[in-house]
Amino acid sequence: MRLPLQAKATLGIALLVAAALAVSSWLAYFTARGALHGEMEARITAVAQMAAAQFDADFLAVIEPGQEDTRLHRSYRAKLREIQAATDARRIYIFTPEGRSLADSQDDVPIGASYRFLSANRVHVDEALSGAPAASVAFHGEDGTYYRSAFAAVTDREGRAVAVLGVDAGVLFLGTLTTMQRTMLLIGALSTLLATALGVLYVRAIVTPIRRLSQAAREIMHGTFGATVEVTRGDEIGVLGRTFNEMSVALAERDRRVSRFAEELRQMSAGLAHEIRNPLNGMRLFLGLLQRRVADEEATGIIEKVDGEVQALDGLVTEFLNFARPSTPAWEEARVADIVTDALGLSQADIDAAGVRVNSDVPASLTVEADARELQRALLNLIGNAVHAMPTGGDLSIAARSDIEHRAVVVDIADTGVGMSTETAERAFDPFYTTKDHGTGLGLALVRRIVERHGGSIRCVGVEGEGSTFTITLPIRQEND
Repeated sequence: MRLPLQAKATLGIALLVAAALAVSSWLAYFTARGALHGEMEARITAVAQMAAAQFDADFLAVIEPGQEDTRLHRSYRAKLREIQAATDARRIYIFTPEGRSLADSQDDVPIGASYRFLSANRVHVDEALSGAPAASVAFHGEDGTYYRSAFAAVTDREGRAVAVLGVDAGVLFLGTLTTMQRTMLLIGALSTLLATALGVLYVRAIVTPIRRLSQAAREIMHGTFGATVEVTRGDEIGVLGRTFNEMSVALAERDRRVSRFAEELRQMSAGLAHEIRNPLNGMRLFLGLLQRRVADEEATGIIEKVDGEVQALDGLVTEFLNFARPSTPAWEEARVADIVTDALGLSQADIDAAGVRVNSDVPASLTVEADARELQRALLNLIGNAVHAMPTGGDLSIAARSDIEHRAVVVDIADTGVGMSTETAERAFDPFYTTKDHGTGLGLALVRRIVERHGGSIRCVGVEGEGSTFTITLPIRQEND
């Protein structure tokens, strides 16, 4: 499916805006996320270091299981809770390098209990034992909240790591990031909708004048010269519109001059043909009188030959008159089969004389709104040309079909005669162009004029030595003028 220009441009603007918003939102989100994570890591590692510095490694080294109720252990737990409250940490705990509890801000953790959760943070614990505070990545707690852990070593006077202090703190900003993400998505969606709406208006402002230009150009293509468009803009499209209007007006003026000249030429040609026909009629009358008075057979033969030439000249004048003074079509619903049958009937004598075989395939249901007599005249011309192209006999095929897609009737007239070259086929419908020894070259020009007057078209395809095919395309419906 081909999208119109307006839809393509609007879709392009919407996609461009959506892509720009998506990229900028992605960059903003991940920049904020990275900065917040970095800030939190620095904060909780600082808390872990500060808390670790407040415990005596020598006392921690002598704490053993079962000493939970001793004054030392109770003071350590109290200090852990104090630091927890001051830093808003979830939990603070001290454990041995092997991962066993020494003190915990939670009351239910006995000395020597194994912290199994440390297995996931073993790398960070080892890093802390080596002397560098470390922080874990965010993890999902049992309460559904995200947390991060930081670890710092508790060292003795010689700098040896006796224990490790851990701090668990909630990643509160993740909720803010989630809200930020949703807000960005909402802003992106609303911005895309707004950009689409503005894009529609913007593109319409461009496309609408172009559509008007296209419609006016189509009118000119169909012969309505002088069609103009309203121009209210001062930009390039406005310049194009004004230039188009100037061109259309110039074409209309040129068409009027050409039409006036053509009408004058037709009137002059018709008058000249009448002036020629009158003496021809007189010549035929006097030749008839002379033939009755002359008894000599040789003289009679000469008179008959002269009379034949006069008749041929009279036929030429008639053909010229038909071309120079076209009649107004009498529109009616006509059956194509009847038109073809009548044309073949009128040409039957010539067909039989040339020994031509005729094959007609025209459905009886095919109809067109046309002037049946004019279409018959066009077919007579085409059939006559086909017969003349087969002086020693051949096949003449006339087939008609309905072209539903283009709402048209197509008629093919094909012969197996001498054919024609590509150059001849291209010029076949030009007035006064002929390859025959006799003839005016107006027959096919008249055929094309009749077909075009019916809103149709005709084309010719020929192969030298194999024959020619003329294809007439007529609309199923034709508006009456």
